[in-house]
Amino acid sequence: MNDVKSLIVNKNIWLLYILAGILTLIVIYYQWMIGLFLSIVLGLIIFLGLKTEDRLRKKTEQYISTLSYRVKKVGEEALLEMPFGIILFNDEYQIEWANPYMNDFQGQDETLIGDNLSTLSEDIISAIKDDEEEFWVNIDEKVYQIVVKREEKLLYFFDRTTYSDLETKYHNEETILSIIYLDNYEELTQAMDDTSKSHMNSQVTSILNNWSSDYGFYLKRTSQERFIAVMNREILEQLEATKFEILDEVRELISDQNVHLL
Repeated sequence: MNDVKSLIVNKNIWLLYILAGILTLIVIYYQWMIGLFLSIVLGLIIFLGLKTEDRLRKKTEQYISTLSYRVKKVGEEALLEMPFGIILFNDEYQIEWANPYMNDFQGQDETLIGDNLSTLSEDIISAIKDDEEEFWVNIDEKVYQIVVKREEKLLYFFDRTTYSDLETKYHNEETILSIIYLDNYEELTQAMDDTSKSHMNSQVTSILNNWSSDYGFYLKRTSQERFIAVMNREILEQLEATKFEILDEVRELISDQNVHLL
């Protein structure tokens, strides 16, 4: 847009010069002395105009050159100071260039240039070969989201450790409501007298309460054979890992009875 405006201005100036020249020729025809003087003045005006235009052009070129250098320098500094990792690799998956972030994030002073990508993680090369555009890897107890630019052989590393920790924490703390049911327990206690029934209930309740206390979840007995447990998912996964071994204790308690408990 500025080039178009400059071209229009130059054309207008030259039209004025041409018009002034024509008028000067007319004056010379009638009054050559005055015309000669006007010719000299017009020549000086054109000369000074061209000199001024040339000086402005050089200043503009110098300004643009300086500005381009500053923009390039700022771009380079910004690239080096980016709060995420950047890696360029070759066809053999060797690192050809890495910004300072990549040299620092592992706490090492040595450069990564020349190393294979597998030095960081074996999963990186596999993901690139599988044409994945984005994937997550664990490196040195941190979680990174890696974005792949295959044509440029470029990798971006974004630290997502905090996000991953929050996601894991949310998953582990998700509330779980469970029902623990002792199959056939009511049938067993029906044949007991009140004292035996009370003793059995007390023992079963004590075992399960100790169990809930050990794992840190809430347990409430709602009937003879049914309990309600409130826990988080992390505790549930711990219980699943033990295969609910507490049932073995309950079975042992009533082992002298021909009853199946779940």
